[in-house]
Amino acid sequence: MDYSNKWTERILNAIQIAFLEVKSIIGTEEANKKYSLGAGGDLTLEIDKRAENAIIKSLESYNEPIIIISEEIGKYFWDPVAKKRIFKFKSSICSDFFIIDPIDGSTNAKRGIPFSCISVAYANGPKLNNIQVGAVFNIGTEDLYLTEKGMGAFCNNNPIECSKAKRLANSVGGTDIHIRDFCEPKINQKNNILKLARKVRIMGSSALEICLVADGSLDFYIDFRGISRIVDFAAAYLIVKEAGGFFIDDKGKSITLLTNNFSLKKRYNILAVCSGLKEIVKKKINSQ
Repeated sequence: MDYSNKWTERILNAIQIAFLEVKSIIGTEEANKKYSLGAGGDLTLEIDKRAENAIIKSLESYNEPIIIISEEIGKYFWDPVAKKRIFKFKSSICSDFFIIDPIDGSTNAKRGIPFSCISVAYANGPKLNNIQVGAVFNIGTEDLYLTEKGMGAFCNNNPIECSKAKRLANSVGGTDIHIRDFCEPKINQKNNILKLARKVRIMGSSALEICLVADGSLDFYIDFRGISRIVDFAAAYLIVKEAGGFFIDDKGKSITLLTNNFSLKKRYNILAVCSGLKEIVKKKINSQ
């Protein structure tokens, strides 16, 4: 695809630098070295830290004012004049936002399970509908999912689109779930969809699984644990929408309509789904 946004190629360069930085430690004890809790609330691992440092340093190197929202370091404004990261600022100070999950599927990556990714989105404003570029790089296969708003979705420069599935009984879905949830009543809402699917997979990287919805490998992906953050799905959100899919919450409402500013504190229930199953899953959600 031809890039229309100046940040697209810069994002891809940053992702490649990050991948080369962590490639040699995937599945090693070094990758699992632990630090304190990151800004997103999860324990920071060496592999997370290395990938994040590589990405944000690459983006900062263009010496333009930008706002970074990343899982480990948090949210800050990069002042290119002072060459300084400023953590207390007003969002109106700048219109260029980068939403980064340096390693989505860290548990898989540290153990050498080949299902994790690097996720970077660019937005020209502080809200979800301002996202203009989404890039998700599959670390295990080195496949690149990429989109620019209004340009369609691509995998390795080949156009992709969501499946044509129209029946849950024939569908294959993805999910993420706490094992203890199987013993709790709150599993019922998810089961209302999952129990009707033909097959369900739990693979451990929400961004990557949403991209599998975008390329038609999965028909839906659901995570109603109430813990997803903007960094988990920002890039994949635009990719699946550009591939003809939909993004809804646990009330069946479009997440596109969200008006709140980007925040690592906000948690979401998310469901990415192909167009043929959208109304079906909304009815199942609302029948609770």
